[in-house]
Amino acid sequence: MQTLQTNNATLATTITAQEVEKRRLEQQLQHLAKVNDDYQQQAKVQQAKAQELLTAIEQLRTSQHEQTQQWAISAVPDDVKRMLQHAAYCAVRANRNLSACQDPAATVGRMRNTAL
Repeated sequence: MQTLQTNNATLATTITAQEVEKRRLEQQLQHLAKVNDDYQQQAKVQQAKAQELLTAIEQLRTSQHEQTQQWAISAVPDDVKRMLQHAAYCAVRANRNLSACQDPAATVGRMRNTAL
C-alpha cells in the first residue's frame, strides 16, 4: 500500500512538472508565432519598398529626357561602390565593433586600396 502511495505521489509530481513545462512551451510558441508574424509583416513592407524602387528605376531608365537617360545608365564610380559596400558591412551588428568600422581615418586608407 505504501508503494502505491509513493508511486501516486511520484506520478502526481511528474504530471505537475509536465503541465508547467507544457504551459511554458505554449507561451514560447505564442511568442515565436508573434515574432514570425512581425517578421513576415516587415518582409512584406520591405518587398513593397523594393518594388517601388524598382519601378522608379525603370521609369528613370525609360525616361524620354536625354540627360535623365544618360544619368540612369551611367556606371557608379568605384569609390562610391567601395563606400557603400563598407557602409553595408559596418551596418551589420556583428561588425560594428571592428576597427575598420570605428576609425574613419583607417577606413579611408583601406577603401582606397580595396578593389571590389
